[in-house]
Amino acid sequence: MWQGVDAYMQRVDQALCSRDCPCFITNTNAYSTNSTVIPFYNSWTKAPTFGSVAFQNCPTQVQFNTYAQAVLDDGLFDPKKNFDTQRFSRYMSNVEREFQCSGWCNVTYFDSTVNRNTIMYKYLFSDVNRYNQYF
Repeated sequence: MWQGVDAYMQRVDQALCSRDCPCFITNTNAYSTNSTVIPFYNSWTKAPTFGSVAFQNCPTQVQFNTYAQAVLDDGLFDPKKNFDTQRFSRYMSNVEREFQCSGWCNVTYFDSTVNRNTIMYKYLFSDVNRYNQYF
């Protein structure tokens, strides 16, 4: 199940700040002045006056596609067929608020494009405009 949640988190990370769900980033300085983060920031799709600040603000179809892709990624993702993406989003928001972190507080995943573990560098379920203390 946790492997499946990781698959879901990876897909959420790819969906937010994408062509289908551009980010509305007002606090650009927090991203653009950090040498570790700037390559990620430069690759995100950003909207100048509108867009999403968190994954749950993405269009419903984007959220559904993200879930469907995670299910394809990992057959263990939803063995009981009762995963509720909205409940999970609320849960993740509560975790982030409580622990002042993004994702699972420092989510890492294996990125096959660079052949190494990668840390997710944006707030996935809480506001992308909050500065991440782990940068």
